[in-house]
Amino acid sequence: MTALSLRRTGLAGLTLAALALTSGPGLAAPATTAAASSLTSPVPAMISAKDPKSIMAALRAKGWKPELSKNDDGVPSIEFAVDKIITTVRFYNCNDDGKNCSTLNFYVGFSGTKYSSMEGINTYNAKKRFGRAYLDDVGDPCLEMDIDLDFAGLPRENFLEYLNTWNLLTHDFRDYINE
Repeated sequence: MTALSLRRTGLAGLTLAALALTSGPGLAAPATTAAASSLTSPVPAMISAKDPKSIMAALRAKGWKPELSKNDDGVPSIEFAVDKIITTVRFYNCNDDGKNCSTLNFYVGFSGTKYSSMEGINTYNAKKRFGRAYLDDVGDPCLEMDIDLDFAGLPRENFLEYLNTWNLLTHDFRDYINE
């Protein structure tokens, strides 16, 4: 397998999308690890898009190295890499000042691939529960996952499980488009 270069987009605020594994027989949702379920401080008990630091703490708890930035409108964005797969977490449904966001979008785009089959993307989407794949405006394969963190947010363990799911999906998608 050749290394894929990853493309970052300049879009602000993604909605952390719920990704999933294939819904075929024999595949189950990822199990919560003992380490993830026993986490205490500094990861807050509730993870909220209103508090980007809570999301940063959860990403760090997974051993990832997130970087927080803001666009010109003050909307937060987080980037991190796992096995050279760069994910952008964009915040959505924010106030005009870029605060009090309620949803997240995890995004990864792969450039430099030879993959361009819309039929293959449709097949991928038909077999997945939480991920959403597509070809972007220049034909590069992309994957997204949205997470709704309205109201009080999500309990830490649930959010960490979404991170496990995203990690599995990005690797699965990378392998799928590189077959």
